[in-house]
Amino acid sequence: VKYAHEKGPLKDQAKKLANKDLVWLAINSSAPGRQGHGIEKNKLAKAKYEMTHPILIDESGSVGQAYGAKTTPHIFIIDSRGILVYKGALDNAPLGTVDGKKYINYVNDAVSALRSNKNVTTAQSNAYGCSIKYAR
Repeated sequence: VKYAHEKGPLKDQAKKLANKDLVWLAINSSAPGRQGHGIEKNKLAKAKYEMTHPILIDESGSVGQAYGAKTTPHIFIIDSRGILVYKGALDNAPLGTVDGKKYINYVNDAVSALRSNKNVTTAQSNAYGCSIKYAR
């Protein structure tokens, strides 16, 4: 999360993409007493990373688990009909490293496809990042 917000795609991606046709939400599913938990920590993170979108607190982990979220970040894109059209990583470059391949920003590609009334070509990828600290 730190890399994604400080140097990676999340630094300004929400600000660039969110508008009247796209709602960007962050959901924190950390359980009480676990890393990243709590309203105050999330307020500090929101200010530090200059986030303008809401952060929803999911202490029980029910929302994260319902979607199968495993890592932070783990991206889920839901279209205007309520259909999950993408789940996975932000891009194919964990910590900015592409490993000899062409860089792909899965989120930008999916949003672009939706805005062009096209199908999302990559509907799923392997999310990367730290594990979500669910309640045990």
